Amino acid sequence: MNSTAVEEISKVELGAMKVELGAKEDLIKLIAQASKTVGPARKLEEKASKLTEQITALKKQVPDLIAQTKATADQMAKLDASIKGGYDKFQAQLKALGVPKDAVADLENAMKSLNEIDFYPLQRDLTFNAGYLDKFK
Repeated sequence: MNSTAVEEISKVELGAMKVELGAKEDLIKLIAQASKTVGPARKLEEKASKLTEQITALKKQVPDLIAQTKATADQMAKLDASIKGGYDKFQAQLKALGVPKDAVADLENAMKSLNEIDFYPLQRDLTFNAGYLDKFK
């Protein structure tokens, strides 16, 4: 074998070694990058696990909360219907007797107080929340 052929083989072998060493360096860099992600990933996993536990605990409360919410909303709706029916009946009696409205101003103030104490908005919100929570069962 002549020296030129030996030099060519050596160049090819050196080139192959450089390629192999380059691949090794690339892998070492990737491993180093992967190692750097472990700390933040561990913190994120712990945060997600804690949140998952909290969600699980909350989901266990949902059916009871739905029942309570629906019951209260139903109770408020029945009260509202009774109040409105009684008010209409009372107004008809006043009219039949010829009693002026200002003679029962305290009743009008009591009716207005239902809005001031958020009776109607709460009734609406409870009904909405019961339906919304139903999605989480």
